[in-house]
Amino acid sequence: MPFIQVEAGKMDKNQKEELISSLTKAASKTLGIAEEAFTIY
Repeated sequence: MPFIQVEAGKMDKNQKEELISSLTKAASKTLGIAEEAFTIY
């Protein structure tokens, strides 16, 4: 199972949501795994 960890400075809720969405879409496309297969903690 792929694991993506990001360390970043302070972000507001909208920035976090946008970052998570963008990373999920990119990983899904690159790895050929459905976006629904990713779990966000």
